[in-house]
Amino acid sequence: WSVSTIKGILTNEKYAGSALLQKTFTEDYLTHAVRKNKGERMMYYIKYSHDPIIDRNTFREVQKMIGGKAAERLALLK
Repeated sequence: WSVSTIKGILTNEKYAGSALLQKTFTEDYLTHAVRKNKGERMMYYIKYSHDPIIDRNTFREVQKMIGGKAAERLALLK
């Protein structure tokens, strides 16, 4: 497994049973150009959207350990 694959798994809130919607958006429907959402559009955080694979406390601890952008979303999980 590559480093980016592992990091993607560790920072994905879906494993903790939540979902952050609109992380990306289609900028142009004709060209199908997809962009990362950096505040241009509203994002929606849905808690308890599905059964978690890992418990939320474990997910929070991992986010604290790795820091970065995932740690910014940690506040949303509380």
